[in-house]
Amino acid sequence: MAGATRDVFEHLPEEAVVLFYVLTAITLAVFFFGLWLRVRKYRSGRGGYRFTLAGFPGRLGAAIWTIAKHTTIGRDDAYVRISHFLTFWGFAALFAATAILTLDNDIARRFWPPGFWHGTFFLGYEFGADLGGVALVVGVLMLMVRRWVLRPFRLSYRRVDLPPERYDRGDYSRGDALFLVVLLGLGLSGFLLEGARLVADHPDYPTSFSFAGAAVAVLLRAGGLASGAAETLRLVTWWSHALFALAFVAYLPYGKGVHMFLDPATLVLRDELAGRRLPAAGGA
Repeated sequence: MAGATRDVFEHLPEEAVVLFYVLTAITLAVFFFGLWLRVRKYRSGRGGYRFTLAGFPGRLGAAIWTIAKHTTIGRDDAYVRISHFLTFWGFAALFAATAILTLDNDIARRFWPPGFWHGTFFLGYEFGADLGGVALVVGVLMLMVRRWVLRPFRLSYRRVDLPPERYDRGDYSRGDALFLVVLLGLGLSGFLLEGARLVADHPDYPTSFSFAGAAVAVLLRAGGLASGAAETLRLVTWWSHALFALAFVAYLPYGKGVHMFLDPATLVLRDELAGRRLPAAGGA
């Protein structure tokens, strides 16, 4: 299937493509401004730790391995570890898929046509992206069940030093809900977009590689969706998914999702002396 591929902006007018890139630039500006605010806040703290390159590669490798294994999450709760593992790696797979798509469409195809996003690589990409999307959706649903059905005490944000009427943790709960709902919306809208595209285009490559989107396409066809209506649904879902994704990226530094950047940074930049017992005065 050497010719297997698809157009990223298929059936979109040039003005729409330009608008998308303008919105992307605005999104990145808001995102990096939020990161700068976070860095400025942390740099305003009391000094003591100074970053050095000595041992940095080792700390970076250890941090990556810790994140990959999720050994710091859910140490005493397999449900927590599995749900977070699926959510994290599902999101990471979709992020990597977006980066690959951008690299091919905006760089490789412009300088070394026809790029690399075709043939066997494209089919493997489709399978990996669908697998990541399924992992994300399953992981988020597990987190939702834990937060809103199982409702463990540690997620109640209750304080032991004050009665409930003396404080409000509503912002924390709303932030958690927004983060999970947006993640779920990204995963589901991506599958709906893929399913509508398969119904509208009837691609000549094996759609089994896009197994999740193909399953959605079967449901759409069973519901009586014709090719013309599928094209309209694809256009609406494309913009909905794109705006959802851009809004999520812009929001990341300002909400709960910032831990996706702070936690790895903490593992890499942590002070090895933190928490160790200092020698007593006078050398005793």
